Amino acid sequence: MWNEQAWLAGDRAPVRDLRRGLPGYYTIYFPSLKNNRAVLCEGSVEAAYCVWLEWDCDVIAYYAQPHTFTWETERGLMRYTPDFFVLREQSENHFTEVKADFQQIKELTRFKLDSFAARCQAWQIEWRRADKQQLMPPHHFANLRYLYFQGFRISVREEAYLRDFLARYKTSFTLGELLDSNYPPSLRSIYRWLFCGELSTDLSQPLNRQSRIEQRLL
Repeated sequence: MWNEQAWLAGDRAPVRDLRRGLPGYYTIYFPSLKNNRAVLCEGSVEAAYCVWLEWDCDVIAYYAQPHTFTWETERGLMRYTPDFFVLREQSENHFTEVKADFQQIKELTRFKLDSFAARCQAWQIEWRRADKQQLMPPHHFANLRYLYFQGFRISVREEAYLRDFLARYKTSFTLGELLDSNYPPSLRSIYRWLFCGELSTDLSQPLNRQSRIEQRLL
């Protein structure tokens, strides 16, 4: 049975060794700023989910392969390990199963997941599903992934300069206008603030010099 408080008090290590991999999967080491360490993912769809978790301001941290559940069914004993456990600040903590396409999974896997979903109600556990169609919409995900990696680990000095620069700058401008200013802030610091929501733009459109950027009004 899942004991969230006991698990959070432990080492929070994965219960499966993802470095060994599964047939048809490859391991990606996703560099997580929220966890301050690499998160091991089985394939690009799980890595895409990590991008969204980094972007979600309510997410505190997240952990791969957190716990293995065991329960009895009419088909015998079932064992299942969710892909992620997500720790949140305001909303409910939850497990997530990530698949490229839930319509293409094997019948036994479908039975297991449906059975686990039913068990979650009795165990009072929040469990969600995420697939490639949800996680990789055109432009939006590509922009988020680009902003995350291009703005990765900006320096304190870069961020301080950006903050000071924008305090004396207009509240609405294009990316090109900002970059053409005298002594503009670094491009990667701009990208980081766009990813974190300190600056906003239409992420459903390709990001370029014509992209209009708005400062967040405090």
